[in-house]
Amino acid sequence: MNFTISVNLNNTLNFTEWRTNGSLDYDKRSSMAVLAQAASLAVIMFSSIFGNILILLAIYINRHLREITSVFIANLACADLLLSLIGMPFTLASSITYNWIFGEHVCRFHGMANGIFCFASMLSLAAVSFERFVAITKPLKYRLIMTQKTVTIMIVYVWFQSIFCALLPVFGWSRYTYVRNESMCTGDWPSDIPYVLFLFALNFFFPLIIMSYCYYHIFKTAIDHSKRIKTATECIGVLDKIEQRQKPKDNELESNVREEDIAKEMTKEEDLAQNKSTKKEHDFAQVKSIEIEINTSQENKRQRTEKKYKQDKKAAKTLLLVMGTFLFCWFPHVLGMTCLLFPSCPWPDEFFATTTWLAMMNSGCNPIIYGLLNRRFRQSFKKLIFCGKLGRRIENAES
Repeated sequence: MNFTISVNLNNTLNFTEWRTNGSLDYDKRSSMAVLAQAASLAVIMFSSIFGNILILLAIYINRHLREITSVFIANLACADLLLSLIGMPFTLASSITYNWIFGEHVCRFHGMANGIFCFASMLSLAAVSFERFVAITKPLKYRLIMTQKTVTIMIVYVWFQSIFCALLPVFGWSRYTYVRNESMCTGDWPSDIPYVLFLFALNFFFPLIIMSYCYYHIFKTAIDHSKRIKTATECIGVLDKIEQRQKPKDNELESNVREEDIAKEMTKEEDLAQNKSTKKEHDFAQVKSIEIEINTSQENKRQRTEKKYKQDKKAAKTLLLVMGTFLFCWFPHVLGMTCLLFPSCPWPDEFFATTTWLAMMNSGCNPIIYGLLNRRFRQSFKKLIFCGKLGRRIENAES
């Protein structure tokens, strides 16, 4: 339900404003509640700014991080950083004043900026998942699929879709308005349900489906590699046992051969016996050399397989954590937006404030995830934070 009001408090605004309970009552929150909301959003905002700047600086200073994966991670960090710098400060101020004090035009800009950067963040998460999916499930075709052209097209598409969806209310499909219980300007959900469903499908469920598909196949690949390693380890164990059993027989045979050689050497000339002995030693050395090469080759193959499995397992864990964080942060907000489609939505303002804060918290979680699970990012973070010799000491101690 829409209510038109005229506000003339501190030269504020004259435009449409709505709430879930259909009323425009005054702020009934206690001072502690206001302080808690503002403090929590301030922590989210500053941690997101700090963490995403660290991500970008780490990629810049560490040449080992300048790979295709890092292109998508940097794109994700840019979207989250811009949301923290442009979108969150207005939301923080509105959560304190319980009103929009920046004017109608700024409200439209704020709503559009929130849309662009939130959509880009969600789509970038899907792009990271797809890149890891190709790297792990199709390693031999990775360079053919993930070319510079492909990466550029994916990045351009992420921002094109984000800007396109965010501009729709500016050109007449729905509109941007201040939502008091979310302390932000966003789409007027009840006024245009098809627009809301369009946003849900394209910017939430679409990246969610991509991440789910990619994670399922990455996890499946990790399990297959685990089974192969187990089978290979069992085969190597069987070969070792056979070799150990064969050694006594080889030693006995070698001893018999040596006794016969000694007997023959006693009846032959000394130079001929020495030549035969030398030839036997040479042949024996060649056999041993081939045996060592075979064992070394098997061991190297096993180590490469184990290393690949560990990498796949770590990627699966990272993707699982990223996807779980995405759902934890955004799914409650989507539920709240769905509730707002109905005029009789019974949920209190505190619920919407909490879900909005959770959605914004996702921008600060991604640097933490990569910092905890990626050793190269972790080392670069420590260099940047502690600087100089102290950072190198910590890195050496960890390695």
